[in-house]
Amino acid sequence: NAPTVCRLQVSEHYDTNSWEAFLRSLPGQPMFVTTDLEPSLRAAVKKVWPDAKVYPCAHHLMANIENILKEGGLNVPANPIMPFLGKDKHGKKRGTFTYPIEYAYFRQVTDAYINLYKPKSKKEADAIKKLTSWLRRHEDEITRSLVEKHWPVTIGAVERALAEIGRASCRERL
Repeated sequence: NAPTVCRLQVSEHYDTNSWEAFLRSLPGQPMFVTTDLEPSLRAAVKKVWPDAKVYPCAHHLMANIENILKEGGLNVPANPIMPFLGKDKHGKKRGTFTYPIEYAYFRQVTDAYINLYKPKSKKEADAIKKLTSWLRRHEDEITRSLVEKHWPVTIGAVERALAEIGRASCRERL
C-alpha cells in the first residue's frame, strides 16, 4: 500500500507546537517519515512518532545545495557540482541523494572542488564555507538515508503541488 497525503491544513504558525498538533490529527503511526530539514517539523515528528525513522528528502537536499551555490554566485555551468544537481541525459532528476554510487561521485567531485577552487570574492568564499559546513552537518543522515530502505525518498512532487495550491490561493485573495 503506497503512502498518500491524507490531510492538508493551513496554519499561521510554523513551529513545533503547530506541527505536533497537525501530526497528532493524522491516523496511524508511520515507520518512516521523509521531510525537509526544517527543525521544528523534525522535532515534532520525533515527539509524536518516536519510533518513526526520519529521513531527509532528496529534493530538499538538492535544493539546499543549489541555494548555497546560488548565494555565492557559484551555480554556473562550469562548476563541476552542477551536473549532480540537474537532470540526467534522459531528462530525469539526478539520483545524487537517492543512489549511493551517485552520492559517492558527487562527494568526490564536491570535495575536490572545495579543496581546489580559489574563490574570487568574499561571497564565493562564504558559499564554499557554508557548503562545507552543510555537508559536514548532514553527512551521517544523508548516508543513513542512502543505505536504509525507505519510501518515499523525496517529497518533491508534493512540494510542487503545494506551491501550486499556494499560488492559487494567493490569486483568490487578490
